[in-house]
Amino acid sequence: MSDLFVGEALAVALLLPVLFRPFFRRLQSMAGIPVLPAISLSLCALLLMAFGPRFSLFPVFAFTTLVFFAGLGRLIRLLRGLPSDYFSPLISCLHVLLVILLVLTVRLAWVNRSELAWLPKDELTITRRVERFPAGVVGYFTVSRLANTSADQKIVVLAGTGIKGISSRPTLRALLAQEGWTVVEASFWGGRDYQSRWAAIPYFRSTAPLLGLAVGGLPFGVTSDELTAAAEKNLERIQVFTQREFGSQIPPFVVCEGFAALDAGRFSARRGNSLAGLVCVVDDEKAALVAASLPDVSFSMDYRGIFPENASSYSSFVLFGERSTLLGYGELGADDVLAARLLGGSRDSGRKQAEMVARRIATWLERRRVFHESSGT
Repeated sequence: MSDLFVGEALAVALLLPVLFRPFFRRLQSMAGIPVLPAISLSLCALLLMAFGPRFSLFPVFAFTTLVFFAGLGRLIRLLRGLPSDYFSPLISCLHVLLVILLVLTVRLAWVNRSELAWLPKDELTITRRVERFPAGVVGYFTVSRLANTSADQKIVVLAGTGIKGISSRPTLRALLAQEGWTVVEASFWGGRDYQSRWAAIPYFRSTAPLLGLAVGGLPFGVTSDELTAAAEKNLERIQVFTQREFGSQIPPFVVCEGFAALDAGRFSARRGNSLAGLVCVVDDEKAALVAASLPDVSFSMDYRGIFPENASSYSSFVLFGERSTLLGYGELGADDVLAARLLGGSRDSGRKQAEMVARRIATWLERRRVFHESSGT
């Protein structure tokens, strides 16, 4: 089971004595039970801080909040030293309804539980850094590589999806690091890249765009152009960090996805020969648009397809899949199943799709690296 689901299960388990207290005298004699909803709600808040505002967490969080406010009066009486063990027939009926909601909530949490992470065979070293940029932007950088090796000759930047809160592909990160790559990722805090004042709130930027895309097909609170422009700025910042850490003499590869891929062509055109190769991951509706925006000739391929013989000679690679695969949204089908279903996708059981996409990208990166070094282009 994933750590998130274990945390959700613990939060729900703390509420069981509260919900069944009207029906068991032994529970009624335990005076401290009204404190449990506050502990459960605090645990949900910690899960929200640890894993981000995932849609799959919302059913448990909403139910815990409901139970907390339903028992708030008893908690106040307990804190004031008054008895809290009387339950009228109306309150007992309310608890029956809450028990029914509990069953539905547990069902939702189980059905939408996240998949276990893909684990590399070898030990990885993960280094974290915090960097400050103009306009009040703070970058949180992660560098992953094999333990006891520098691997500075094979550098790849995972630029993410352009939507805060969606990881750039943890399976790809682990697989590339296992194969000897130095993998650089980053997340950024700061709302000045957006025009909307609401977008200055990180949790708003994490949930509102996805909710808008799921309901109406357009991001809510920020425009598609804002997401694309902000993703391009973040890509610039990651490149600055990478050059400072590893030097400009080793051009990195870049993997971008979704909104971050829509402006990758302009970024690549400005960078010229400072990139060794570029991978854009999108759905099939955007593949032609992204390919046309790239400055050099690129090739496009379905993630289940076979590489052409001259794949390594292209400096750009567009990997796509039908819309239901949710390519362009990271590993949403494994990390946040409820969000994936709202967007028209499904569960990525065992991260099989994520691993297939990761191996396709890793294969092309290695072929392109060998070609780039042998030809000097």
